[in-house]
Amino acid sequence: MRLRSALLVAALMVVVGCIGTTEESSTTVLSTSTTLAVTTTEAESAPTTVATTSTTAQPAMLVTLAGPQPVYSNDGVIAVAGDVNREADVTADGEPLAFVSADQGSTRFEGELSLEPGEHQIEVVASDPQGNLATAVLTVVVDPDLEIEIAYIEDVDAEDATVTADYVQWLTGPEGVAAAREDGWIAEDEDLPNDYYIRNQSTRLRTFSLSASTVIVLQACYVEGPCVTTADVDFDTWAALIAEPDSAAEAVGWHWYGLGALPYWLVVQDGVVVQVQEQYLP
Repeated sequence: MRLRSALLVAALMVVVGCIGTTEESSTTVLSTSTTLAVTTTEAESAPTTVATTSTTAQPAMLVTLAGPQPVYSNDGVIAVAGDVNREADVTADGEPLAFVSADQGSTRFEGELSLEPGEHQIEVVASDPQGNLATAVLTVVVDPDLEIEIAYIEDVDAEDATVTADYVQWLTGPEGVAAAREDGWIAEDEDLPNDYYIRNQSTRLRTFSLSASTVIVLQACYVEGPCVTTADVDFDTWAALIAEPDSAAEAVGWHWYGLGALPYWLVVQDGVVVQVQEQYLP
């Protein structure tokens, strides 16, 4: 624990100069922002987006969903969140999503869906007051046998494409406070400063293979851009960054927040890791 704390302090010193705003920590395996294909009544094809030109000459309406795809769930309850670049009403699978905030004409939305086991293609539809539509598709896999755990990564084998993980507990609220007091992490009259406590009561290590399509989401700080935000990398890039954490700025164009000392959420399906997401810690 002292080694991880030292690494995390060093990492924070590296990125503190570029930190602007931060995202709130979350236990849901969702984080990176991906602009998905949208469809409208007057559209032209593009590599990743399809957009319209409205009669009011506004910019093309785009829906940006938060989180890597596919979204994995073992209980069928998933969060849907994102932004539209203008004022709009948004539905997911026909269900209205809650309006969160608006900033210079944009709309931030969020909501939850309850889905049956299986793979789902969820349509997220935005409609503005002029009647323009934009649609994004969210892929969701609901599998009751999924194992979704938070862990520290102890080793990455680039040749065999395996990771060795040390499972921990992510505790928040009264449960986190009680556990932290019980472990002597905080005094009986103290509360958790950031409303989370990471408890590690087992030294058991587990080694998993990664699938060829495993999505790896890291916490990134751009010098001239958002900090902290998320960025997707492939396994080889991740392994190289773990070997040389300070190489991120040159290798991928952003500073790696935490330099590999943060825990990760692992989604394990049939014994194989299919998704990896680094957990933001303030």
